[in-house]
Amino acid sequence: MMHTLWLRRLRRWMFSHPTSPICTAQKKNRVRPRLEWLEDRTLFSANTYTVNLTTDNVPNTGQSTGQFSGDLRYCIEQADLNPGSTIQFDPSVFAASGSTTIALSQGELDISASMNIVNNVTGNPNTIIVSGTDGKGGGSRIFDVSNQSAVVSISGLTITNGNAAVFYTSVPGNQGGDIANHGTLTLTNDIVSNGLSEGGTGGFQGRGGGIFNYEGSSGATGAVLVLNNVIVENNQAVGVGGGSQGLGAGGGIWNDPNATVTVEGNSQFLNNQALGWNGLNGGGFGTDAGPGEGGAIYNAGILNL
Repeated sequence: MMHTLWLRRLRRWMFSHPTSPICTAQKKNRVRPRLEWLEDRTLFSANTYTVNLTTDNVPNTGQSTGQFSGDLRYCIEQADLNPGSTIQFDPSVFAASGSTTIALSQGELDISASMNIVNNVTGNPNTIIVSGTDGKGGGSRIFDVSNQSAVVSISGLTITNGNAAVFYTSVPGNQGGDIANHGTLTLTNDIVSNGLSEGGTGGFQGRGGGIFNYEGSSGATGAVLVLNNVIVENNQAVGVGGGSQGLGAGGGIWNDPNATVTVEGNSQFLNNQALGWNGLNGGGFGTDAGPGEGGAIYNAGILNL
């Protein structure tokens, strides 16, 4: 009797004081898949584009003959989208003997990204010519390196007949007949010729008949221009109108404040002119200085010779 009573009390005590198990099952982590929208992280890659057309027709974004080929304007437009690309020329179109001309009819060629444009056919600038006029009047600048961070090289081309007169060129007009440079531009074995920057009666000066090298924006370092074995010839910077606004300066090159020009190799400046208005006369670098200021180079920045 006493033994039974004792067992009942023991059972009640055990049920009222449960004990934790020595080992419990580990709780499993639950994973719930979830989809999230992420920003586009597509990486553009450098490509090689081949110029196999000598025309410059509409549209003004260029004409393609394939994903990686077309006219010069198309190839530059594509290289702008894929920094670091190289533009070359089709040897079956641009013959090793004689010369082939690309005459622009749709305005200047805007270079906004790093790229290399190379005459891979001969390397001789007399064989591939890029002209700012198509013979129908008017004309335009040839190249505008418009991005301050762009690193560009052009080799083995004749760049000629550019027109930066204010009557033909959009802002900035009257500056850099053949080339306007905001970035870092290296010219190698090129000819830059017959460019015109012409002022207007509205107060514009004619500056940089061949090339205009721009100062940096908002106090940043200006453009960098390197000429290696380049001929700069027969370019004109012409002032129009009276007073100081009739200034023509930098027949071959105008170098802005805080910008840098380096001339190396066997580069030459020949027969460039800075023509002022109403008797404004001045000297210039080289023997081809004319009335105005800086027949070959007008330097307001850093000049390395």
